[in-house]
Amino acid sequence: MSCDDAINAAFGEILPLYPNVYTGKALTYLVYNYYVIPEVYANSVSHASRYSVQLHFYLPHKENPNAIKLAIINACISGGFTYPSMTNASDKDGQHYVFEFEYCNGGGVYAKT
Repeated sequence: MSCDDAINAAFGEILPLYPNVYTGKALTYLVYNYYVIPEVYANSVSHASRYSVQLHFYLPHKENPNAIKLAIINACISGGFTYPSMTNASDKDGQHYVFEFEYCNGGGVYAKT
């Protein structure tokens, strides 16, 4: 499964989810981005990739984020991603939480067997 497919499968039901940037009018939504780290080398070729993912959760100041934060953490665990770290990046414009976790192609880092 591609990283994009895994992200959409895990988080797409929680809130509207967009890759890289969102320019619409919604106040509560998720945006994700990632970079790829080649892994498992043989014959000078990478045979697997590790993805370092950031999932950004945006919402207005007056809303309680706790239920969605818990849903994101649970989706990471059940979706085969590593357990996420979280940074509060809120500012005067609203709440903004950044979840960081990893994914490996061919299954999550802690894929179920």
